Amino acid sequence: MYQGLMEYRNRTTDHPTQVWLDDWKARTTSLSGSALLAPLIDNRDDWDKLRERGYGSDDLLRRCDVAKKSSFAWHTICAILHNVDIKALTGKPAEADEAVPDRIRRHLEASRSHGDYRRAFQDASTLQDWSVLHAFFATSLAHESVQRTLQY
Repeated sequence: MYQGLMEYRNRTTDHPTQVWLDDWKARTTSLSGSALLAPLIDNRDDWDKLRERGYGSDDLLRRCDVAKKSSFAWHTICAILHNVDIKALTGKPAEADEAVPDRIRRHLEASRSHGDYRRAFQDASTLQDWSVLHAFFATSLAHESVQRTLQY
């Protein structure tokens, strides 16, 4: 979330928005040792402003919305646990592990571009059963491997 807010801050030319984002950043980075971060991140006024501004046109920030925590948690866990499988599904080269936001963006890209993956993810999160995704990857990646072998 923080990375998305800072990227939005750097993109926007609206001065009041820049000031507000600088203030939100200052409040979350200047905590004393015993202060809790959640009340600052989950601040309703800040999220209302971010919603009004269309989340800075950032899909990841939209999904970070405090009202969507449960859904975002599923996306995050899936993106981390299935990083290698998602790379294989999307045809992305095996690179060094990227930061979590990069993994989540790849997962979201895969869910937009691969209908079968999107349905498997939706079923897994609805049923709260990760085995649906495990079965999807085992089947689809094995099928792709066979197809590549047959092409040679």
